[in-house]
Amino acid sequence: MMKPVYLAILSAAIWASACTHAKDPINDPGTNDICFERDVLPIFQSNCAMSGCHDAATRADGVQLTDYSSIMNTGDVKPGKPMDSDVYEEIVEGKMPPYGYSKLTQTQIDLLNKWISEGAKNGVDCPSTCDSNTFTYSGAVSKIMTQRCVGCHSGSNPSGGIDLSSHAAVKAQAARGALMGSILGKAPWKFMPQGGAALSSCEVAQIRKWIDAGSPND
Repeated sequence: MMKPVYLAILSAAIWASACTHAKDPINDPGTNDICFERDVLPIFQSNCAMSGCHDAATRADGVQLTDYSSIMNTGDVKPGKPMDSDVYEEIVEGKMPPYGYSKLTQTQIDLLNKWISEGAKNGVDCPSTCDSNTFTYSGAVSKIMTQRCVGCHSGSNPSGGIDLSSHAAVKAQAARGALMGSILGKAPWKFMPQGGAALSSCEVAQIRKWIDAGSPND
């Protein structure tokens, strides 16, 4: 029979191994664990599939970028070949998002490049990389805004006249109750992200804790 100390060491090793797959590919470029549903789809939904552009209703230029199948087909994604993929080429050349909207960050572009280069796989039911104990603006809130909100709410003509691209702007929306109200879909605010998946309970907790702490620029 194994001694307790050996069992403890074995358990720790198994735990560490099980957790390695949950690295954050957006902020840890050394990991290969890019998951379409968690990391890639929100970029397209926030920056491309907004109302009037490449959503299911509008399909501007015949392109819909709301889910894996539409992104692969109408975005003409070529697995393993980023620069032969129409949607990626449009992004890199600065043609998309269109004028008036904020461009993707270099980190987002690099992630899309890596996803396509590695086969553009349809990863779903991805393990969460969220930690509700991290709720600073720089460590959590601004990253959520960039990935899920800024695509629509930034630039020279932000959706609804609401800009979420800076701490001051996000804090202002938090102070009037609009940030949490829209995230939770509570009247009189509309559910956000519009057309996208709801924030996870962990992400909601991060934003709530940041607001409860006074919405600092930390």
